[in-house]
Amino acid sequence: MKERRINIVRFEALYNKYQENTISTDELEELLDLSGKDEVKEWIEDPLKANWGEIGDRHPLPENGFPEKLVKRRSVLRIAGWSVAASLAVLLAASIWFWNRDLGWEEYSTGNGETLQIELSDNSEVLLNANSTIRWNADWEKVGQREVELTGEAFFDIAHMDNVPLEVESENASIQVLGTSFNVREDVLGTDVYLYDGKIKLGFNSGSGDSTQLLMTSGDRVIKPVNSGKLEKYKDVSKAEAASWTEGELKFIDQPLGEILTRLEGIYGKQFEVEDTTMLDIPMDVGVPYANWEVMKSALELSLGAKLEQVGEIVKLKK
Repeated sequence: MKERRINIVRFEALYNKYQENTISTDELEELLDLSGKDEVKEWIEDPLKANWGEIGDRHPLPENGFPEKLVKRRSVLRIAGWSVAASLAVLLAASIWFWNRDLGWEEYSTGNGETLQIELSDNSEVLLNANSTIRWNADWEKVGQREVELTGEAFFDIAHMDNVPLEVESENASIQVLGTSFNVREDVLGTDVYLYDGKIKLGFNSGSGDSTQLLMTSGDRVIKPVNSGKLEKYKDVSKAEAASWTEGELKFIDQPLGEILTRLEGIYGKQFEVEDTTMLDIPMDVGVPYANWEVMKSALELSLGAKLEQVGEIVKLKK
């Protein structure tokens, strides 16, 4: 009897956390396990049977159905005498966390040396660079706001909509647009925003709760190096210089070799070691085709006049 009461109290506490959107992964697993116990089934049967319609209205089922992990567990959550709809309502109430409470969000990612062309549901186009991820709010029509979350680098060609702005959020920057083309990169070197066409409002999080905002026009490029409060601003920059990767080339102009190698590490997932570390500070002009690693490795050797020796994921650069 004591265990029965403990299980019911625990289930109620976890269910309340779900409703408040504060439940963790482990707690959700525990909630699912508890929902299959007889005493919990008996306790939740009447109120959930009476209210399943309201629950379903608050949390509609996603068009693509349930996550596979939860579909496999649906039988555990069935309660004798319930309709199929009621059973699904219980499952939904216990599992909503698995969609991160963002049923309308879509996610796209790339791996080492990969790019991905994406057409969003508002007809905007995104070219995603290697080892990058975007999350897109596909329910933008319902909320009246287009939102993209970016990790890594992407080139955006945003469909113009007068009354529905789009906002791109990265770790340290936010960009507000109505319709335009621009490139955003955020990595260990800092944040780099290039506006190819149109106008955007760029904001940087200062870390103190305040933000720096500026209006960019076509050809503007703004770079905020990591651990620096100073912005580097450039005018009349070409796409070939600021976003050459979108045209099948990796071009670096007057950049220290150390920064070039860091960029290549982010794209190809390698780790470079340089025999002569004095080379890292030497500014270089490097242009190589954006290709798979083996082709890139050969092109880089020719461009740098150096030998690259690879052991696993470590690449040693020797004169």
